[in-house]
Amino acid sequence: MFPSADAFGQMDSIEDLLFIGYPNGVYDKTNNLPIVRRGLAATPIHLDYEGKPVFLIDASVFPGSSGSPVFIYNSGVWSDRGKVTVAGTRVYLLGIIASVFFRESDGSITFKEIPSSMRPVVTTQEMIDLGVVYKVRTILETIEHLLRLHGENSNSSPS
Repeated sequence: MFPSADAFGQMDSIEDLLFIGYPNGVYDKTNNLPIVRRGLAATPIHLDYEGKPVFLIDASVFPGSSGSPVFIYNSGVWSDRGKVTVAGTRVYLLGIIASVFFRESDGSITFKEIPSSMRPVVTTQEMIDLGVVYKVRTILETIEHLLRLHGENSNSSPS
């Protein structure tokens, strides 16, 4: 389920993605199942956003989604970066969600008839539905590093 370097090169932004996790601690307690969510790649998957091994997704990512696996998922017809139309199903593990972007708003609370030089300030955070996904290669590098630390050799590593 790991994409090759060539498969990564065929991916772009605006790809259909799925991620599986526990947004804000929500899951099916009766069946012990996580929640499956959808989103889109917000930056080109084949490029490293801001020079880091990450890409952004446009999805409702909440605290509790960190560590969620992110998959590209196509069923039916899709195109490889607008060049070739492909029919079938494509599923690859692309990475894991690491964080989410917030917008902060500051609001002031003022009191009448109480002289004070200090003003309490209320800061609110609002998620802007952009998540940061560490690419699958970072997962593989971490596993390989841990194996080396424990004196074990990894057999092979996908691109």
